[in-house]
Amino acid sequence: MPPNPKYLPPFSLEQQMVLALVPKFTAIPSIVGSVYIVQHVLRSRKRRQRTYHRLLALMSAMDFIYAIKVFLSTWINPEGTGYLASGTTQTCAAAGFLGHGGSLSSIMYNGSLTLYYLLTIVFSWRLDKVKRIEPLLHGLPLAIGWSTAFATLPMDLMNPIGWTCWIGYFPVTCNVNPNLECTRGINASIYRWAFFHIELWLCFLFSAFAMVNIYFRLRKNEIAVKKYEFESQAERSFEADESIQAPQSGRSLMNRRSTTGRNHHGLSSRKHKKHKLSRRFGSQAAFYILAFFLSWIFPMVMFLVAEVTGYLLYPLLVTTVVFNPMQGFFNCLIYIRPRYIRYREGRRDASPSSVGNTPSRVPSHIQCLRSAVELAAIDDEDELERIEESDSGKDTVELVENVADRTIEWKDQGQAKDNPRSTNE
Repeated sequence: MPPNPKYLPPFSLEQQMVLALVPKFTAIPSIVGSVYIVQHVLRSRKRRQRTYHRLLALMSAMDFIYAIKVFLSTWINPEGTGYLASGTTQTCAAAGFLGHGGSLSSIMYNGSLTLYYLLTIVFSWRLDKVKRIEPLLHGLPLAIGWSTAFATLPMDLMNPIGWTCWIGYFPVTCNVNPNLECTRGINASIYRWAFFHIELWLCFLFSAFAMVNIYFRLRKNEIAVKKYEFESQAERSFEADESIQAPQSGRSLMNRRSTTGRNHHGLSSRKHKKHKLSRRFGSQAAFYILAFFLSWIFPMVMFLVAEVTGYLLYPLLVTTVVFNPMQGFFNCLIYIRPRYIRYREGRRDASPSSVGNTPSRVPSHIQCLRSAVELAAIDDEDELERIEESDSGKDTVELVENVADRTIEWKDQGQAKDNPRSTNE
């Protein structure tokens, strides 16, 4: 126990007003963003069938529940326990239950989404293979989040902690004040770690580990693609030189090499497209992880400092009520980002207008944003599915060369049978 601990300092009326009112403004964007993601997924049959969209929709539903609880802030606290507090012990317990289940489930869903990107990018899992473990990606977040929330109810752990209701002692500071007897929330500090902070820190460390691995994997792919493109270019240049010097009798060999070269070019183009898509997936994964970090780093540091020093620092508390409720809003921006970029780049690269040779006007940011949020907008997952369907496990250079060689060989044999005279000559 730290010396002279004061877990909840006696904040001034102005400070209490800030803590009570700020969450009402920061939670609203998260509520709107979470609702948009959920409806955008549910209204599209194609998206409802994808692991990525289902993970994001359920994570957004958990963010919505948590943002609603944060928006209520001190309204749910028992009357007399803070600024604007007008609730009861029951409303505090109910809101704390919903907020805990929603927030911890959302945290665990961040881990599931990170694992999804880790498997598809680093371990090159196909989407149909990821779908086999999807029940686990949903089951763990929901089971851990809501089982711990239900466990708090019979132990009376949900109590007012100043700016909201969560796992805490009641009356506040009764655990460190010998003149106060705790009537609720016995051993609350232990259950905070057992029911929340351990899971939060594990997801945080796993996300950091995944982010590093995704970066190095994309870096390795970048080097491999550049090397492959260089070797393909050198091989095409060599074949072009040979075709100039080749005699007429070696034309069939040149045809075979030309066919192989075209297949090389097709593979190179597809590899480049798939690599570009992997980079987009990597950027999306990084942004989702950064949104998770930005939303939860301040409460993590705040409670860690409080456990070590015994003091709850007001600046950390303000940054917590500002950033912590906004993960739903951050996720919404990240969710529409690929479609926004795709639409803007597509219009920028559009062919010149029919009048004159002047290029078509680049659309404004508002136009791009409007197109990105439409239900029919194309996702990166659409392109990845098309690539996986076209691959069918046969897009290796050796196999293409083998097929091309055998095709030319059969043609040569057919011509020899049809024209034996030329063969004798």
